[in-house]
Amino acid sequence: IIPILEPVSLSSDTKVIDQGTRGKSMYIIKSGKVSVIRVDENGDEIDLGFLHSGSFFGELSLIDNLPRSANVATVEQTEIFKLTKTDFDSLLSKQDHIANIFYRNCLSEMSYKESVKFGSTQYLVCRGVRKRMYLYAHTIQRVNSE
Repeated sequence: IIPILEPVSLSSDTKVIDQGTRGKSMYIIKSGKVSVIRVDENGDEIDLGFLHSGSFFGELSLIDNLPRSANVATVEQTEIFKLTKTDFDSLLSKQDHIANIFYRNCLSEMSYKESVKFGSTQYLVCRGVRKRMYLYAHTIQRVNSE
């Protein structure tokens, strides 16, 4: 997978993801830090925390084509790897076992997020989890039957 990752260097205060837009990439943080903020229906910002080196975000856009659920911006100089949906789909079409691993990891992550609740903030982050879990499970089943 490393050959298809695009290294990107970002300065502090650079927006990486806009909430509500359709995504075409996921990101892996090599170094640095990003902030994740969700804007609720009243326009209030909800700080969901920080992601650091080794974390990834935006992975759902590679699968479900739903709008981005939060804003993500750098808070310091940050080095990331970008994986586009086009490259991801091409990889999966050639490597079924990678598709299985990816979808299982998504299911595991979503199951964890849904089972851990931190008041209303967790609900906002996980809104739509059941639908996404269904989509992932259906995709795993399809990949396994081919």
